[in-house]
Amino acid sequence: MIIKKYSQSFNPKTILFGNGELVNHPILIKSLKAAKTIICLDGCVNKLKKLGYDPDLILGDMDSIDLKPDNYNCEILELLDQSTNDLDKGLQWCLENNKNDILLTGLSGKRDDHAMAALLSMASFSQKLKLVMLTNYSTIHCIKKRTKIQVDHGQLISIMAKNPLTKIKTNGLHYKLRNEQLTSAGHGMSNIATSNQIEIEASEWIWVFINHMA
Repeated sequence: MIIKKYSQSFNPKTILFGNGELVNHPILIKSLKAAKTIICLDGCVNKLKKLGYDPDLILGDMDSIDLKPDNYNCEILELLDQSTNDLDKGLQWCLENNKNDILLTGLSGKRDDHAMAALLSMASFSQKLKLVMLTNYSTIHCIKKRTKIQVDHGQLISIMAKNPLTKIKTNGLHYKLRNEQLTSAGHGMSNIATSNQIEIEASEWIWVFINHMA
């Protein structure tokens, strides 16, 4: 049995930065300092610069960058395939270039359809890459096998299943699931961590939302 361990204080090797709402949570600031590679998806370069960082690479179709490519002091890779979005292009590039430990950020906030597409892309690539998504409101994991996640006692945890027939087991949550299905969209919402570590196992892919403490 494989047991993956994540933490609210993680140090991803690669950050994939999207063009959604600017995330300024302390977890991201710490991760930016530790990351070996920062990749911007198309036009999010200015948001990254507001945080005091420059990208190592810009990926995308370049339809939303403010300046000409020559004005950016980094490598730029133009990906023109219009059959997929910039996040999928970025994740596929990471997969092909051995970037396997990735923090996704800047992928929510402005458009709900983009945020939903980002969660679905995360589910599609999580079987091949170690992915964690960070927003201003939560840290999101997409998991299947038995997984331990470091949290804060009393933290709000929500679980959503891609497939409603998914069976889920949990430990460390106030409302424990014992190989059960979520009977409604709200069934797995607003659970509460009863320790500093939760353990979750699912028969199919699920999203686990670790809501930031106020």
